[in-house]
Formats: sequence, C-alpha cells, structure tokens
Amino acid sequence: MNQENEKQVTIPENNQNQAPVTTENTKEPVSNPTPVAETTEAPAMTPTEPSKPKIQDEVIYKIKEDKGGNLFGVILFFAIMFAALYYLPTISEIASEYIPGISKIKKNKPIEQAETPDQKETTEEQDDLMDLNGFVSNAGIDNLLLGNFVKDNKDGLNKLTFYILNDGNDVFIFNDNTKFYIDLYQDNTYLSSALVYSYKNISSKESIDFSVTLPIETYKRANKFKIVRKNKSEYPSITITNQEGEYKKLECRLNNNVIDYYFINNFLEVINDTYTESITNPNYNQDLEKYRNEANKFSAIPSIDYNLIESTEGFNVKTRVDLKDINDSDLNKLAIYKYFAYHKEDKVVSFEMTSLGYDCS
Repeated sequence: MNQENEKQVTIPENNQNQAPVTTENTKEPVSNPTPVAETTEAPAMTPTEPSKPKIQDEVIYKIKEDKGGNLFGVILFFAIMFAALYYLPTISEIASEYIPGISKIKKNKPIEQAETPDQKETTEEQDDLMDLNGFVSNAGIDNLLLGNFVKDNKDGLNKLTFYILNDGNDVFIFNDNTKFYIDLYQDNTYLSSALVYSYKNISSKESIDFSVTLPIETYKRANKFKIVRKNKSEYPSITITNQEGEYKKLECRLNNNVIDYYFINNFLEVINDTYTESITNPNYNQDLEKYRNEANKFSAIPSIDYNLIESTEGFNVKTRVDLKDINDSDLNKLAIYKYFAYHKEDKVVSFEMTSLGYDCS
C-alpha cells in the first residue's frame, strides 16, 4: 500500500459518538472505523430516543419501618382484657363493699351430682397430704406443731396419739369459734375428721400429749392426713327424723356411752347422758372413783340431775342436763366437751360428736 494513502485515526477516550479526526496527511474521508477493543456480537439495536434530563425524586413522606412492636401491643391488650374479665366477679365484690349501687357478679358454679345418703366417702386430689405412720411427722398450724402420730387401741377405743408443741412466743388458747381438725384419708379418699380441742391452754414452748378417737374403719384404713381449720359454716347440714314428744332426738354412741340430744327447731335444749361399765373391766375401780368425784362436781350446778348407781355387776351413771337453766360459765367449769351450750345448732352437735369418735344418728 502507498504510504501517502495511509490513514491515521485517533479515537477519543471519552466520547465514541464524536466524529473521528484525521491528520493533515489524510487525503480521503474516513468512514466509521472499527474500534481497537475486541467486542462481542450484540443484538440488533433499535433506534434510541434522545436522552432526557434526569429528574431528582423528592421525599414527601416516609413510612416508618414496622419492627414488630405492634404485635406485642396487640398481645398485651388481649392479655389485659382476659385478666379483667376473669377477675371481674372478684373486682365487683370488692367494689360493692365500698361503692354503693354496684352489685356483685356471681361466678357460675358447675352442676354437681347429688350424693346418695350412703355415700359417706368422697375422693379428691390432695396435694398437701402427709403420710401417717409411726415415725415423727410434724404438721404445723398457727404456731402449733403436731408430731409422732401413732395408732393405738387402748381401753377398747381406737386412738390416734401424738404430741402438740406450742412453738410460738405466746400462750395458745383453743378457739371455740374456729377449730382445727385432723382430716384422715386412705390414699386420696377422705374417711373422717378428728377434732383437736382442749380446755387446757398451752404455754410457749410447752409440749403436751394428745389423743383422738377414730371410727373403726378410719382406724383400720387411714394412711394419710392433713390438718385444717373449720368453722360451723362449713359443717354439713343434717335432718333429724327421730321424734320424741316435742323434741327431735339425735342419738350418739361410743362403746358403753349413749348420749341423747334433744332439739326444738334445730336448737339444743336438753342432754341425757348414760354410761355403763362392767365390773370385769380391768380399770373398773379407777373409773368408779372418777365418777364418784364427778358426782360432787355436778351436784354444785343447778339443773343437772346426776345419778351414780352401783351394783354387783358394775355401775351406771345417768346425767340429765336442762340447758336453758344453766349459764355457759358453769357449763365450762365441767370441762366436758360433749355437753354443748344451750341452743347449739344440731349440725354442730352432730359433726363435732362424730369427730370425737361417736356414731350419731
């Protein structure tokens, strides 16, 4: 090729659309030379529109990013609503005591199946039952500790013996309004209750021996217990069907002792107490002396008719107590729990005598 006709082309670095510039020696126009850089085959290009000026976006309002806080708020709201609805009866009961015009909201109680008359045992789950055995087992109520429970058949009576320790700093006085009981179970099946009561006060740090009398079936089967407080509002109601004159009569028996309680309109009026002991009893002479001493004590109280009758076969004691003519202080001096005060309710007499080991009907 002739050197004079050699073409020299300079390609601008920044603008490939700009027309190529030739040197002074260029004699012919240069038409679209191929770039030096290697290129790949590209698809056919459509005619491009002229470039438009860029428009900068302006932020009018930015939505805050959700980080999960709303979900927690919804859960908290429903939790508060549920708690308020659940405790609404309790809240209304408290408010009704202080704010007039607010009535109490009562909770619906589940319908319970009525018990048959001979269904004396109830089965229920108990989380606080303790084992009843010959080893030391302390079970406290208030400042009292009860321990060393032992079953013992003594003098023909089925006894549960234990000690009571006053671990408090004050004298413990048994309360006639709210009393405590040993509830006895076979596994989780309730059998009976035994009343723990004494006319003797217990000094601070003093320990006394105590015993309660159990029904024969409870004595045989009980292996667990718990200690509970009960007041008369918790005692079951009873219906006395035995009529004697103007009175309804409740009869309570324990071995050689028979006590008849006479009620008018469910309130106690009269007590008839009969005790019989045979001369063959090993403790006959000791028991006879005890009842002779009681004769002197009873004779000092008006309206008590006390008769001790001795024979070659044994002795018999009959006591009639007309309660309407005896004040409570004189009755308390006798310190005999089975002699209840005037107008004591029939359900109280029945439940507490049963808890002393008597069979009442």
